Amino acid sequence: MKKLLFLSALLIFACSSDDSTSDDDNNYSSLLVSRMIEESLDQEDYSEYNFSYNGNKLNQIIINRYSSSEGAFAGVPERYKYEYYYTSDKISLIQEHEYSEATNSYYLTKYYELEYDSQGRFILNSSYDSNGTLYALNSVNWNSDGSCNVIVEAAQNTSDLEVESTAVYNFNNNSDISNSQVNYDIYDEDNCIPITRSLQYDNNNGAFKNTTSTEGFSKLIINLVVDYIPANNNALSWSQNSQCDDLNGVISWSYDYNEDGYPLTSIKRINNEPDTIITFEYLD
Repeated sequence: MKKLLFLSALLIFACSSDDSTSDDDNNYSSLLVSRMIEESLDQEDYSEYNFSYNGNKLNQIIINRYSSSEGAFAGVPERYKYEYYYTSDKISLIQEHEYSEATNSYYLTKYYELEYDSQGRFILNSSYDSNGTLYALNSVNWNSDGSCNVIVEAAQNTSDLEVESTAVYNFNNNSDISNSQVNYDIYDEDNCIPITRSLQYDNNNGAFKNTTSTEGFSKLIINLVVDYIPANNNALSWSQNSQCDDLNGVISWSYDYNEDGYPLTSIKRINNEPDTIITFEYLD
């Protein structure tokens, strides 16, 4: 189930309806996350995310990650950098870099070009490798009821793009995703699809709600590098159901908040088992 849960995290904020900002929200509109730390309770996995801004615009994320749990690169520190560029206050380009110990510098590995419609809604992400080869497309079509359809195309054994998944996302009154239905081609032959997901939220402030352009693709952009980041509110539970039991599961979060209702720490549980502690630090 772990692989599918991670895929869902990447797609969980693939699109979002327009956010609205109330007068109460503006009271704390300058509060921005400077660092977030995720550490597994068994202390085998550690990730640190450092955020920098230009005003309220996210400029850069530096990631330091370490895992001693499994895999060929267990015990090898990883370092990444994501840089964000804007057009008319919308993220239009993201560059992904990886750190090289040999050269003591970062090098470009991927980049993403984003497009929006006349209403400022995200409609297309084109993903390229460092050589400029297109390897994936995320297309969003908006419906009259405020929901959206997402089509993910990716290169398989050739350079041609093939449909990898389709999804429908619905939103709550606070513009956060309430539920979705996703079809992955890789699970079609096992009769596991459709896969349905639902989210429940608290009524407190999401850690990243004050970041400019969080209403669009930036929710997915942030989730390219972390499993989960709160948006307008904080998710309390995420559940996944299908015809295949091994794909089903529940993730839940509990929080401690500061006096303004923003999260300071969170405990993530997978199928009711405590798994990870998440710590949020904010700019002064």
